[in-house]
Amino acid sequence: MKRLFILFMALMVFSVSVCAETETGEEAEIVRTKALDCGVTLYKTTEGTWGAYGDNFEIDPVYYLPCSSAYYYDFNDTFILASVDCDVINNKMHTYNTYYVFNSKGELIKTLTYSFEDIQAENPNGCASDCEWFWAVTAYGSNLVFAEAAGKINVYDLAPCYIKRLYSEKVADGYYAINRYEDGENGEFIAYEKDTFRKCILNADGSFKEYILNDDGSYKVFSWYS
Repeated sequence: MKRLFILFMALMVFSVSVCAETETGEEAEIVRTKALDCGVTLYKTTEGTWGAYGDNFEIDPVYYLPCSSAYYYDFNDTFILASVDCDVINNKMHTYNTYYVFNSKGELIKTLTYSFEDIQAENPNGCASDCEWFWAVTAYGSNLVFAEAAGKINVYDLAPCYIKRLYSEKVADGYYAINRYEDGENGEFIAYEKDTFRKCILNADGSFKEYILNDDGSYKVFSWYS
């Protein structure tokens, strides 16, 4: 089993130097880490690949993050890694990506290859026919949020979003600006209803939960200034 080698410096200040063996058998130094709430630490190597380690396990650094690390979260003891270093799926250069769902024990519990043809077949928000680019903008547990670009953008210049539930392989759509709900405790998302622009909370499966209201009880609607 490949091991992590940790070097501690003295004088109450320490730095961590970790080496991970790559597919070529060479060692790559870890240049960045990201601690997840489930007790797992993701790490990036000098080769640009990502792996993970936790309690008595290590996942080899042969993967990539599926989205920007600023919008990457674990939930319910699960997290996602990808096979391709790209957060876009389109009909030209990056026609697919493969996503891997791991649990906090380091066990691979789901592998799903998701392609532009799959998106066309699912036709989320009815935009697949005239949209050529889909961005993975948020990873949350075993769910990925995709934003559609160059499609039916509304007057606010917002592209429709949808949730691809990697574990169930289902899609939840009909919303703009889907993101993790920071105040949620059960994997909820925050979003704007596509037809009304009302701000709302979605359940972890992408189903509607409730509206977020103003102090006077009126609906809170999208505004660049709110």
